[in-house]
Amino acid sequence: MARYLLLSLLVIVAGCASQEQAVKKQTAKVTVSFSGGNGESYDSAIVIHGIEKPSEGVESEYRYLSMLYGEKDKNWRVESQAITREEKNVYDVIEITLIPSAQKRIYYFDVTRFSWKRKPPE
Repeated sequence: MARYLLLSLLVIVAGCASQEQAVKKQTAKVTVSFSGGNGESYDSAIVIHGIEKPSEGVESEYRYLSMLYGEKDKNWRVESQAITREEKNVYDVIEITLIPSAQKRIYYFDVTRFSWKRKPPE
C-alpha cells in the first residue's frame, strides 16, 4: 500500500512539473514584430524582431507578405528567394508574383541580426 501511495505521489509531482515547464515555455515566447521600411529596397528593408530559429524567420517573412497580399499560393507565390550581402548587412530578397494579375514584386528583409545568417570571421 505504501509503495502504491509513493508511486502515485511521484506521478502527480512529475505531471505538475511538466505542466509548469509547458507554461514557462508558453509565457517565454516572444511576439514577432516588424520594423524598418516598406521592403522595396536595401535602404528600406524590413527588419524582423523576436525570432530564434531559421524556420521562424522565413515563416515571418511570408506572414508579412500575407498581411499585404493575402494567402500564400492563393493570392501570391514565391518566384525566387536568395540571401545577399550589401556592405555589412545580410538580406533575404524575395521575388513574388501576385495572383491573378501576374505583377511581380521584390521585397528585401534585413536578416543581419539573425545569428545563423552571419558570415563566420575570416
